Amino acid sequence: MSEAQSLFIFCLDSVRYAVFLAAVDRVLQAVEITQIPLLVGNISGVINMNGLIVPVVNTRRMLGLPEREIELDDVFIIVRTGTRIVALIADNVEQVAEIPDERITRTDIISPDLHRLSGIARLKNNIILIHDLEQCISAEEAAAIDLAIDEAYSP
Repeated sequence: MSEAQSLFIFCLDSVRYAVFLAAVDRVLQAVEITQIPLLVGNISGVINMNGLIVPVVNTRRMLGLPEREIELDDVFIIVRTGTRIVALIADNVEQVAEIPDERITRTDIISPDLHRLSGIARLKNNIILIHDLEQCISAEEAAAIDLAIDEAYSP
């Protein structure tokens, strides 16, 4: 009997993406993002989630999609990476699916240039791109986030 992976599927434009369900903390309706000077790369700003300052990843920019303003229907998917909690911006949440391992292809087999993705899953007639949360924030971005948050929120 084959193993299966639980994937949390979301959409950006008409493309389906996923993260492993175990990494998902919660989904929030989009709220205003606080801009902080010094933030770099794919970080749009931060949100306050019950007293925790959470960096917001511009998922579109990170994945090379056309950027747009956040809309009222958008959601923030709060996920745990190996080192921190971040919010991913998504158009909407689609479903949770159990995908057998044999229906998931690792992206390193396809191309080394797909470093923001860990795999590609086949679900019925759809392709789902599995986001690699460990590549979500680079070490440089993490250091810049910490510095910017410390400077913005220090007394």
